Amino acid sequence: MNKIKGISSNIKAHIIADGFYYAGYSVVNTFLSLLITSKVAPGRLDIVGYAISYYMLIRALAKIPLSRLTAPLSATAKRNLVGYGYIFYGMFIFLLGYSTNIWQIFAIQTVVGLLDALTYPIKWSIFAHIVDKGREEYEWGLEDIASTSLPAIFIAVAGIVSSQFGLENVFLLFAVLLIVSGLTFFSIKQTNQL
Repeated sequence: MNKIKGISSNIKAHIIADGFYYAGYSVVNTFLSLLITSKVAPGRLDIVGYAISYYMLIRALAKIPLSRLTAPLSATAKRNLVGYGYIFYGMFIFLLGYSTNIWQIFAIQTVVGLLDALTYPIKWSIFAHIVDKGREEYEWGLEDIASTSLPAIFIAVAGIVSSQFGLENVFLLFAVLLIVSGLTFFSIKQTNQL
């Protein structure tokens, strides 16, 4: 494996992809709350709760059935599912920012819940297989640093984007981050480890 500073290119790609994933995913619900209560259903905090709860239930209920469907797939197919899943996730997050009624919010929450249910178990399976033996704590630690520090930066950026350019453009920012995550995930090389 090509190693730079002791970290394989596969680990680097996964860490970078996951950092961008969480940067685009971490606070979507916060801005979704603002979108719903200010534009889609003004003042309706109950709709915020229903929409977020609905997404989480879709994700939870679909995760095991989708995991069973993807288990027999090749390593390359699994990597590609995650990459394309994140790209589509970004596209739907972008659309979420331009929702004008409640049914659009719930339709998009259905799709992103299913995409999360599909991609989340696969990405962790891939990471568990590519982590370097004897360096697990270090590489999991790096993964956690990326998945918390990059979102911290972009949460602040999202606040600035929202106040300067409008709420809809925050969803564009999240979409770009998720698409970058998906594109980065494709650079994980096909190996027998996956």
